[in-house]
Amino acid sequence: MQTYSAADLSAALLAIGVARGDLIYLSTRLYGLGVMLGARGRDDFLSQVHASVRSVIGAEGTLVVPTFTQQVGRFGLPYVHEETASLTGVFGEFLRARPDGVRSLHPVFSVAAEGPLATAICDAVAPAAFGFDSAFDRMVRYGGRVVCMGFDYYTGHIVSLMHYVETSFAVPYYYNKIVRADVFAGGQKVERPFVINVKYPGLGCQFEYRRYIDALAARNAIRSAELGGGMIYSVTLADHMSVGYDLLKTDVYAFLDRPPAYTEGQIPFDGPPERMNEAGASASNWPGFYLGQ
Repeated sequence: MQTYSAADLSAALLAIGVARGDLIYLSTRLYGLGVMLGARGRDDFLSQVHASVRSVIGAEGTLVVPTFTQQVGRFGLPYVHEETASLTGVFGEFLRARPDGVRSLHPVFSVAAEGPLATAICDAVAPAAFGFDSAFDRMVRYGGRVVCMGFDYYTGHIVSLMHYVETSFAVPYYYNKIVRADVFAGGQKVERPFVINVKYPGLGCQFEYRRYIDALAARNAIRSAELGGGMIYSVTLADHMSVGYDLLKTDVYAFLDRPPAYTEGQIPFDGPPERMNEAGASASNWPGFYLGQ
């Protein structure tokens, strides 16, 4: 089993461009790095990871982690904002549970944050997971870095805001789905709908991250460092957005393994809302549109 120290983690973060005062969006698969030397049990290990990150970004930096709860969206389970556990790693749960951790209110795609921008990123966000004024939208506006630890290169975590890029670009294979689950916050039921973006069913395509990651690499936008038995990577949010949008401008299906197999006549491939009659005009003939009629 490969090993590393807390000091090694701090040095690796510096090597990939993380600096004092940064906002970082951190995804972790810590077992992919090996064993941290000197860690005495789970809580001490997570505390040392946290201290290593803090030693680099300082008190003036903001740390954001995913605290996704896909079990709520998939099975319709109740979401209790202060209690429902995240499925995105032990470090996300660690940060969420800290007294100074702030969690954005979304029953499927929340984040937790600490630091000077934590409340600004997480408080009173919009109900759409990746839409305007979501926690992700606010992160992008503030700037910073995506950082991932312990993941393989092409797993997609280097481009962990890809779904935000797709949503803001309005890719045609998504629709806005209402989350069918009871949501509670502050001991009260939240009486408003929450939205996630999902692919239309039956499209016969899967997400493919290679093209996006390769495009970032071609622009020298990915910084990397070895740590223990794995790697850590970082990309600035500015590069993340710029490269992603450029790809989608060229090919709106750049983040998929193949173009969707749309069905003629079904959304989103349902054609014009009104068919032309034999005379070349629709039944409604909008005023001023068919000027020759």
